[in-house]
Amino acid sequence: MGLICVLCGLEIPKGKESIDHYCCKHRFPRRIWDNPKNKVPAFYMLNAIKSDYLPCEFFEMKYDLTYNALKNWRIQEEDKEFLERALVNWKTYDIDPCALCLAKCNEKGR
Repeated sequence: MGLICVLCGLEIPKGKESIDHYCCKHRFPRRIWDNPKNKVPAFYMLNAIKSDYLPCEFFEMKYDLTYNALKNWRIQEEDKEFLERALVNWKTYDIDPCALCLAKCNEKGR
């Protein structure tokens, strides 16, 4: 089995992997965004869709953001199919976006 996308729970197709800075570079100090635990595998297109949103923001808006990308971005057919599978998988993919969030852990003094 290959890498699993932390953003949708699906196996990432070969050549479509990316590393998501779960807490993005633009919103956090280096000690958080550069921490190896903050670098998680993601399908490259979902990583682009997530952009600089906080994990909790992305998971709250993931349907709208993904539908917007499908409608307005130029996306290869195989990538569209993956995003459509992600939309379906999110109905059962139960993840607490704060569980992996180093900013949240730091806030609690861990």
